[in-house]
Amino acid sequence: MRIFEVASLVRGLSKRRRPRSIGRENIATAQSKSLTKALDLLEACVAQGGGARLATVARHLDIPVPTAYRLARTLQDRGLLACSGRGRYFPGPRLHTLSQQLSARTTAAGLSRPLLAKLARRFRCIAHFGVYEEEMVTYLVRAGEGRSAIATEEGTQLEAYCSAIGKILLAELGEDAREAYLATGPFTPLTDRTIVAPDALRAELRRTAARGYAVDDREIYDNLLCLAVPVRTRDFGVVGAISLSMPDQPLSDAMFAARLAALREAAAMLAEQFSGDADDG
Repeated sequence: MRIFEVASLVRGLSKRRRPRSIGRENIATAQSKSLTKALDLLEACVAQGGGARLATVARHLDIPVPTAYRLARTLQDRGLLACSGRGRYFPGPRLHTLSQQLSARTTAAGLSRPLLAKLARRFRCIAHFGVYEEEMVTYLVRAGEGRSAIATEEGTQLEAYCSAIGKILLAELGEDAREAYLATGPFTPLTDRTIVAPDALRAELRRTAARGYAVDDREIYDNLLCLAVPVRTRDFGVVGAISLSMPDQPLSDAMFAARLAALREAAAMLAEQFSGDADDG
């Protein structure tokens, strides 16, 4: 796990007095190397859980042992590592506190914001990132400005059975969980196009799973079309879904395909960023 606080404490390590002849680029390179070593050391100690001596971990990471002990001491002072004696380090109390404040969905939501803002500007619509919880869709990110009938402030919830994000996330559930949800129907119609019968919704979810995207075709609002795709990460599976909501906007097949392709591309980029695979540039 990469803890962002480590960056600030490691920068402090690299602020010792240096000869004036060292340029800014060399200083930045040294800081980056120190940060990399500290993060690698932290991750390795967390993974070992105190099962290996720090000297052994350092040699495995190709970090000089004195440097490893210096970094470990700083991490220990910040509560990110703890030492049980005999050079064995394991996750510290501060690290546990930070980990409890993090979740896969909040990380994905934060990473999604700039991607959704670009989509919203490109197609002049509203873009969302949402998650499924307690049989509802919680909208964690909303991007896009202007007039809209969409009552989705960040943090609000909508029903899953009639929203595009809800349907794609229901389609991604295991069969038992999906059937448990369907057993709570029939559902309340919000428009004359809302799918309310459990059997009809089951068939719709099967179609959604097969094609890999969901459509809300005026099922919540009479003048709203929404498309949604899942965000499927390497380590955590589906952590949410992103959508485009287009009020009262007829779409040709080509326009529909362009929006769907852009959504899928954004979801793939988000999954890469989440997994740390995306290029920095």
